[in-house]
Parts: sequence; C-alpha cells; structure tokens
Amino acid sequence: MCGKYCVEFSHNEFDVKAETAEKAYAEIRSCDECVHFCGLCKDIDEDVYYVRFADNGLDMVDIPENRSDIKIGDYISFNVKYGDLEIYPY
Repeated sequence: MCGKYCVEFSHNEFDVKAETAEKAYAEIRSCDECVHFCGLCKDIDEDVYYVRFADNGLDMVDIPENRSDIKIGDYISFNVKYGDLEIYPY
C-alpha cells in the first residue's frame, strides 16, 4: 500500500559542515553512509537556522559555529550519519 506519510527527523549529532550551495534545490537523499540534506534557509535566530526541505518540510538546525556567511535565501547542505538520524512518524 502506497501513501503519503509525515515524519519528523531528529539529528542532534551531525556533521556541522553546513555551507551555502549555489544553484541548489531542496532535497533529502542517501549517500554512502550518510543522509544528505539540502534546504533553503528561511530565517535565522542566533545559531538556529530555519531550513525548508519541502512545502511541508521545515527543520530548525542548530549550527554552533559563527556562520555569518549563511544568509536568508541561501541553500544549506549537511550530512547526517545513518546511526545519528532518528525518524518519528506522526
């Protein structure tokens, strides 16, 4: 049976190599031993970046480094190891 399902990701431990990606698009895909996230930065509140991955997919990403190079409207990409990613259906 196929259908549409809503899930919430938890990724407290992730590779903090977030960077702007030119000519990117929002996506979530698997790669090697990680899940690759790329999304549009919609807002910034101190070290929390509100990143949109889809029409109904928004995440609050805490990037502890001072990343003044990331601006609203930029695409941010980062990888999360499979073992550090939790998925909660709702």
